[in-house]
Order: sequence, then structure tokens, then C-alpha cells
Amino acid sequence: MVQDDQIHYLNAQQLAITQPVTFQAPTPEAIKRLMVGDEVQLGFVDPEIQGEMLPVTITAINVDDLQGKILTAPVRLPYLHVDQVVTFEWVNILKVLRSAQA
Repeated sequence: MVQDDQIHYLNAQQLAITQPVTFQAPTPEAIKRLMVGDEVQLGFVDPEIQGEMLPVTITAINVDDLQGKILTAPVRLPYLHVDQVVTFEWVNILKVLRSAQA
């Protein structure tokens, strides 16, 4: 199993600035409204394999990071799996897919 510090993510906020036509990251306001149970999209990257965008359900919101469970099996990143808990930062959120409040 891959360790948390070996998982790399896209920085959605940086991509939204440098590639605004391709990437639109959630606004700071939308990110502040996130709650446990919400589904977000993260971009996982691997220098040798490229990357993959996967849905994740938020399971914990901490001061410096968030935790969540991967919802679908990745195709290109065999070291990630469904229900794997991952730790990520606010800047890694590419999209808010579903709000638990809806």
C-alpha cells in the first residue's frame, strides 16, 4: 500500500490561475461551505503514469487538511483503491461534485 506522503495531487487553485480555460477551481466561499459527507473531485498525479481525476467523499475536515475516501476504482493508478482514505489540502479540490446537504 502506498503511504500518504507518496500520493501527489494537482493544485487546482494554481491551475485555475495558469490555465483558466481548462480548469475552474471552486471559489474560496464554496470551499468554506464544504462539510463531512460532501463529494469532491481530486486530481491524483504520478510522474510515470500521468494522472487521474477521482471522486472522494470528505470524511474529516481539519485545520490544515481534509481526509476522504476514494469513491471509484482508478484505472491508471493501481496503488489507489475504492474506500482508501487519503489526506489532501483545500487547494487540491478540483470540483465540488455533491453536497451532503442537498
